[in-house]
Amino acid sequence: GMLHLLGFVKAFKLARLDQMPHPISKVNGVFWLVAGCLVVTTGFLFYYFVEGWWIVGLASVVVSEYVIITDWEDAGLGSTLNILILLISIIGFILA
Repeated sequence: GMLHLLGFVKAFKLARLDQMPHPISKVNGVFWLVAGCLVVTTGFLFYYFVEGWWIVGLASVVVSEYVIITDWEDAGLGSTLNILILLISIIGFILA
C-alpha cells in the first residue's frame, strides 16, 4: 500500500523519482494517495478481523487497479498484488 505514495509524490513533485519517468497528473496523484490509504486500511482491518473488511479490500483493488492501468509502464507489476488482495477479499466475502 505504501508504494502508492510514490504516485502521489511524483504527481505533486514532492521528490525526484527517476524510476518513474512518466508524468502523473495531480488528479491521478490524488487517486494514488486514495488507493494507498485504502490498501493500508484493508491490511489493518484484515489483521484485526473487523467485520466487512473485505468491502474496503474490494474498493482498494478497484482504485489501485485504475491508477496502475493509467501508469502501466511504471506500475504494471502492482496488478499481481491486486490479484492477491482480490482473492483474499473474495474469500472474506464467502466466509462472512
